[in-house]
Amino acid sequence: MRLEVETAKASHVSALQEVERLRERITFQTKIKPEDSSHPVLGQLIADMGYKKVYCATINQLADVPIWEKQRILRRERAESIAREKMRQSFPVKLPGIITLYQLADKQYKLLDGQHRLAALKILADSGIISKDNNFCLLEVFTLEKESEARALFLEINSAMPVKLIDLPEGGARPDIKGIIDGAVDSLVSQFPAFFKSSLNPKLPHVNIDNMRDALFQHHIVERHGHKSAAELLKWLQDANETLSTKHDRDWKRIFKGRNPLVIEKAVAKAKKGGFFLGLDNRWLALEG
Repeated sequence: MRLEVETAKASHVSALQEVERLRERITFQTKIKPEDSSHPVLGQLIADMGYKKVYCATINQLADVPIWEKQRILRRERAESIAREKMRQSFPVKLPGIITLYQLADKQYKLLDGQHRLAALKILADSGIISKDNNFCLLEVFTLEKESEARALFLEINSAMPVKLIDLPEGGARPDIKGIIDGAVDSLVSQFPAFFKSSLNPKLPHVNIDNMRDALFQHHIVERHGHKSAAELLKWLQDANETLSTKHDRDWKRIFKGRNPLVIEKAVAKAKKGGFFLGLDNRWLALEG
């Protein structure tokens, strides 16, 4: 770890020089005045394109930028997964893509896209792997007139990786239902952390958090069962899990008929050992009571 940190520090000088070279080059091309090129939160202005501005900011500068309230929930495990992947790569740490913010007439900035990448960098910085002041993120900052434009921009950015229906700003879950689902699933994750993965299609008997949230929403579980709180939905999920735990091996063989029996046997064994069965079969979504 110490060698990695020293290597990273040694690379910062050249990285800083490259950032400055690009800033000077693009600043000249876009005719940015020197006195307008620095922002206390957003960092160095690289390009002003009219409808948006591009900045280069440090991790430290972005520490207190609020996240758009209709953004998907920040998943700590997803950020940690990104951070671990970055640690396996060569230094300096490379961050693909760009972080998107927007600004309304009140001048307040909000992070619209890239929260997990930024959180991963914060994890690395807090661990001493990289510096908060000498590692940079590219930002694109859109100036918008109304909140609905933020929703449209969010959907456009995520069109290549569709947002779950539950998280759609328009047509998604009502705030109260979303709050119940999020609270219950978060509690379930705390109870069975080893069974929740960031992968979109995890292996049995694991579950993707957002897939479960969206399934609960699309199957109208909260409305069907009249849940008024996250605790009530959590109790229903725990009961469904308990129901699945009573299935015999022959039941699982029948459910997964045609699948590799060794794979299924291993998945069922893991579910039994960890006491979590909701990732084996989604027919529990149709359970009543």
